[in-house]
Amino acid sequence: MNTVSPMTRHPYLFLFALLLFAGCGATSDSDTPRASDNAAEGSASTSAAPADTLYFDAFARVRSVTPSGSHAVLEHGNIEGFMDAMTMPFELATSELAAKVAPGDSVHFEIRVVDNTVNVIDFTPADEYEAETSGAAASSGARRGLGQATPFELTALDGSTLSLADLAGKVVVLNFWATWCGPCREEIPEFNRLQAEYADRGVQFVGVALDEEGQSIVEPFARELAIAYPTLLDDGKVSQAYKGHYVVPTTYLIDRDGTIRRRYIGAVTFETMIPILDELTAVTS
Repeated sequence: MNTVSPMTRHPYLFLFALLLFAGCGATSDSDTPRASDNAAEGSASTSAAPADTLYFDAFARVRSVTPSGSHAVLEHGNIEGFMDAMTMPFELATSELAAKVAPGDSVHFEIRVVDNTVNVIDFTPADEYEAETSGAAASSGARRGLGQATPFELTALDGSTLSLADLAGKVVVLNFWATWCGPCREEIPEFNRLQAEYADRGVQFVGVALDEEGQSIVEPFARELAIAYPTLLDDGKVSQAYKGHYVVPTTYLIDRDGTIRRRYIGAVTFETMIPILDELTAVTS
């Protein structure tokens, strides 16, 4: 997890974001993101030095779009080399971009920074972006698969360790979440219900908490919500391997053979998971 605050890294951009947020009048209700630094060809101004153009991209959930189509409020994941995860407004490079998104959409977005001016230059639905970059759509059928799950071993809240190898032969639901994430709080009770209903059929839910403060903040939160399945503390490497830090929550369904069968970006409901869990557990039941 990135521990450098955006205020420290880019104080002028942080101030810019606050001013934009006030101007919009909006309120808020996840492969490694690339950050390329290319010098612009020639000078776009009368300045002797050419302007630097920076490009960044990340996943986000759309919270709102202004009626004029000039700005969109995005709840975005960590934008590597630029800013930490937060909810903030972004200026859109063109008003046509506003027509591509609606509140609640999960998207991959690209931004351009020139002379301290930040613009969103493109939106792509998150599932379409996954299809383009991984070669398999996140919404594809369970039998298609998204590749083998990366092995992991992390420390649980009780001090024990849990690895993917320990869960061999089970259907694993691997959920990346954080205490500051509203949708995570909503889906955890759903996961508790599903864990109870499918435990006898070989399903094991596992939560990976992304909070930088670690156990001190995660443990009381887990007690409050009575999380009924193992809660692991992320070491930064596991969430990165699974892209679980892009949009929180992100959930993976891993079959008995260790193949990823589904990836859900955003909160998942009880009703959404029933069909796929039935399918994956029917194989040997």
